Amino acid sequence: MLSTAYYFLQVILCSAIMMGYYWFALRNKKFHQYNRFYLLAVALFSWTVPLIKIQWATTYASQQQVIRFLSVVADNNSELEAVIGSKGFHWSMEGIVSLVYILIAACLLALLIKAFYRIYDLLKKHSCKQVGDVFLIITQAKGTPFSFFRYIFWNEEIDIRSASGKQILQHELTHVQQQHSVDKLLIQLMLIPGWFNPFFWLLKKEMDMIHEFIADKKAVQDGDTAALAQMLLTAVYPKHRFDLVHPFFFSPIKRRLQMLTNHTNPRFSYIRRLVVLPLLAVVIVLFAFRNKEYRAEHPISVKNVLQSVINDVKASQQSGITVTDINLETVAPMKLSKTYRIVINPGHGGEDVGARGVDGITESILTLQLAKMLKEKNNNPQLDIVLTRNSDEFHTVVQVAEKTNALAPDLFVSLHVNSAAPIRRKGQASVSNPTRGAEIYLGDKTKTYDYDKSYQLANWIGNFLTQSSTTFQGIKSRSKGIYVLQTIKCPSVLLEAGFITNKEEAALLKTEAYQEKIVKAILQGIEQYLATIEKSQSITVADIGADDQLDRTKTSVEFGAQRAVVTNDKAGNFQSIKLEGNPYFKLNDKYKSTEGLMFLLNGEKVSYNQLNEIEPNAIKKIDIIKDPVALKMFTDEDVKGVVLITTKQAASFKAQNEGQINKETGTPITNINFAANVDESGNGSIQQQEPVSFPGGDTAWRNFLVKNLNRDIPVINGAPPGKCAVQVSFIVDRAGKISDIKAENDPGYGTAAEVVRMLSKGPVWNPATVNGKSVVSRFKKTVTFMISED
Repeated sequence: MLSTAYYFLQVILCSAIMMGYYWFALRNKKFHQYNRFYLLAVALFSWTVPLIKIQWATTYASQQQVIRFLSVVADNNSELEAVIGSKGFHWSMEGIVSLVYILIAACLLALLIKAFYRIYDLLKKHSCKQVGDVFLIITQAKGTPFSFFRYIFWNEEIDIRSASGKQILQHELTHVQQQHSVDKLLIQLMLIPGWFNPFFWLLKKEMDMIHEFIADKKAVQDGDTAALAQMLLTAVYPKHRFDLVHPFFFSPIKRRLQMLTNHTNPRFSYIRRLVVLPLLAVVIVLFAFRNKEYRAEHPISVKNVLQSVINDVKASQQSGITVTDINLETVAPMKLSKTYRIVINPGHGGEDVGARGVDGITESILTLQLAKMLKEKNNNPQLDIVLTRNSDEFHTVVQVAEKTNALAPDLFVSLHVNSAAPIRRKGQASVSNPTRGAEIYLGDKTKTYDYDKSYQLANWIGNFLTQSSTTFQGIKSRSKGIYVLQTIKCPSVLLEAGFITNKEEAALLKTEAYQEKIVKAILQGIEQYLATIEKSQSITVADIGADDQLDRTKTSVEFGAQRAVVTNDKAGNFQSIKLEGNPYFKLNDKYKSTEGLMFLLNGEKVSYNQLNEIEPNAIKKIDIIKDPVALKMFTDEDVKGVVLITTKQAASFKAQNEGQINKETGTPITNINFAANVDESGNGSIQQQEPVSFPGGDTAWRNFLVKNLNRDIPVINGAPPGKCAVQVSFIVDRAGKISDIKAENDPGYGTAAEVVRMLSKGPVWNPATVNGKSVVSRFKKTVTFMISED
């Protein structure tokens, strides 16, 4: 027992010496392959060097104490070879220590076996696509994407077509090509008997980081830290880890970004490696074993993997395909509880060509193209897509309604494209109308089969249209109603895909790529709507007396109305409630905090105190939403509930907050509502609105943050790990210049001041427009600081 303990002490000492050299001379340097094999050598020689017999000779008295210590550690345990026998069984301290050692080692072995089983379970449950020597598995498992030997487990929620997706895929391919899984497995096996050695755990952590440095260098060319930052922020950190694999989003972001910008003097780089000559045996092994260069007729690359996936989806071989040409279908459709019939009506047809574009293209042709593509691109077997026409033929609206009702559909979507009359000014020639963007129309609220569900469907489709970078003008209705939407016996919407009287948008509508964006948004909206409906088992309508209230004493809010529509999920849990007829809402007295609640007044985020300033008789309805799926329609923030307040005259109501008049110019500031742009006034007058936007869109905004925001501010000021979200508001004038920058909240640690500073140094923004004219408006933006533990 003692000889074993002294051997373990020698193992710890050897690993401490070699890891100490690594920590002070090699760590965070850019010769990653060298460091990789050095750490592998540490793992090997820490166990073998203590077994080598070393003879020490006593020389000077001044060194006697040191040499005596080394002789105990490295004299092959010649003094400890006697074995003391004992009769009978008894518990001793040595026995207890041995038992603890064996139990912990057994637990680590069990965890290793469990990790193998979890990987095997993923392989068994998901289809596997071979691409050269690599196998690609598409899954929704938490912790993906990751690689394990020649297997890459890809998360279907990450778009493999995007620039970040391609970089992540290249990152995982590098792990495969460099055989990093072999390193991880060897170190895991070493940790089972060597769990007692803290330097082995440090070695494991550093090896993981070196693997990421190697893959980052391959995935992000020329040390582009902005590209790496965007790649790292494509997805959130996984909730589950697989110890044997290479999950992409696990390591400290800051250190990986710094490594790409670390420029080492080559002279000192070589010196650091030459100083290791006292450990000559380690260096020889380090340089003797190098990665075998992968050579194949068709080398594995991001392009080849993408091409293989698209070939598998389209079930046909394509030649000459490039990464930019690839257009993947949805990898895995959303699972629903049953098959739904969806009727798609391509508007107009035959002699009724509908609207005519600036270049002669007709509405009837475009809508038929969209409908056919929608049916073709649908890969969900639980969506039965039926078209009301498959050729250029004419049907009256009565015939369309009768045919649709005969099919007994679950949903109805009528496809159209819009037109706008030329602008005529007195004494001047008419000019084309610049109006553009998609719109969704609903039928008359009192005549539609199920207006609420139709509105939900429209909201989901509109949400995905916005996400696809398609200009979306909102959900609307016509004063005269829409016959087909009010006759069909199922939730129904009419989509105007764009304006063919706008030259630029007409050109887009004729392209296959833009049409695919639209039909993909429609299909995703339909799937999300059906998934939301399936979560809601029953809707109870309760007529409540004027003096009664719905008092949810177990929640933080109290609310009441003359009439309420309550939605519960399948388990009977409260999901949402719509209050109509003198509705009111307040926090229970015992709750002083509004944490976890978001308040939207006519679609604009406000505080609870601002709500108290509203006259009760000005409120038309209140919606309180708790359903996690529905919450995603309103915000990406981590909230437990959303309270929607709609006033009776939303267009004329102004929240009582600062900034309604530009203090510098005296110009009125326009409050624009983009959340629910529904015209129920009956006059058909609907404003065409465009919000404030950053020049270049979301991608340019992210690049601006990476280059100009000092993300180390909260770390420097001592912020704990987590995130700090700063919401700022500012006025954007007609020329796009911003002023009156305010931090709506301050999480502390200098974050609010840093965001205000960054915006004040920023470029000119794209101003908001109403009916094509620039207006002065106040805009809000949220900037989030992520503070890692390292």
